[in-house]
Amino acid sequence: MLIDGKLVNIGASVGIATGNLKSDSTEDLLRRADMAMYEAKGSQHGAFRIFDDALSSRQSLESSIRLALGTPILTSELAMVYQPVIEARTGKLESVEALLRWRSKEIGDVSPATLIPIAEESGHIDTLTEWTLDMVFDAIRRLDGIGVAVNISPVYFKHPEFVHRIFDRLLAAQVQPDLLTLEITEGILISNMDRAQLAIA
Repeated sequence: MLIDGKLVNIGASVGIATGNLKSDSTEDLLRRADMAMYEAKGSQHGAFRIFDDALSSRQSLESSIRLALGTPILTSELAMVYQPVIEARTGKLESVEALLRWRSKEIGDVSPATLIPIAEESGHIDTLTEWTLDMVFDAIRRLDGIGVAVNISPVYFKHPEFVHRIFDRLLAAQVQPDLLTLEITEGILISNMDRAQLAIA
C-alpha cells in the first residue's frame, strides 16, 4: 500500500489450528494456533503452518529440553565420545574429534542438532560449551599428546570475550594450546570476518 507517497509492503505469518469446540477450549485452540504461527515465522516470510501431531510432538520435546537445560540432571546424563582420525599412510592415530551425546532418562537420545539450537536460544549455551571444554581438556590430558577437535557454537564464538575465555580455561586446565582444535562453521567466519580475524590472530 502507498503511505505518504512511500510504497509499504506488508506480509503475514499465519498459524492454523483445528479442533472440536465440544472438547477443545478456545484457549487450547488459540495456543495451538500460536505455536503454528511461530513455526511459520521461523520458516519463511509470508508462510502458514497448520498445527498437527508432528508439530505437537516437536514442541513438547523442545519444552522438555528447555526444562532440563541448566539443571544438574542434564550434566549427569551428558557424555563426550571421541571419533579417531587415522593417518591413511601410516595407520597411526593422528587426533580425535569430540562429539557431544545426551541420553536422557526422561526424553531418550537427544542429538546435538536438536540440543544446541535450543541451548543457544534459551541462553544456556555458555554453560554447555564450558562443560564440553572441561571434558575435552580432561581427554587431552589422558590421551598424552594426541590432539582433540571440538565444535564451537557460533553464539559462543560471537561473545566479545571468546578468546580470553578459551585461554583462561586452557591455563586453568594446564593443557597445551596446540593440542586443542576449535571447529567453527564457515558461515560464522564469513558473517563476522573482523571478529574472526581477531580471534584467529
